[in-house]
Amino acid sequence: MAQNITLMGAAYSAVPAVVLPKTGGGTARFDDASVTTAAAADVASGKVFIASNGTITTGSLAFSTIYTGSSAPSSSTGVDGDVYLQN
Repeated sequence: MAQNITLMGAAYSAVPAVVLPKTGGGTARFDDASVTTAAAADVASGKVFIASNGTITTGSLAFSTIYTGSSAPSSSTGVDGDVYLQN
């Protein structure tokens, strides 16, 4: 979701991100994270993401086993927390 902002007295509407110059060269991009719907339990353990409130958050979702195959798995394959990748 884009935000309405005021920068140096000028108003801008529906801004999805701001790109600013860095003192050492290059740019830094700041995106609106309010659209994030993931929680730590939704993201793989050890992976980092920005939560909707702007905090840096580490995922906690653990997978027991990852299965692969060329067709849909049977209902008896694996347990809760397993992942099945169909190729």
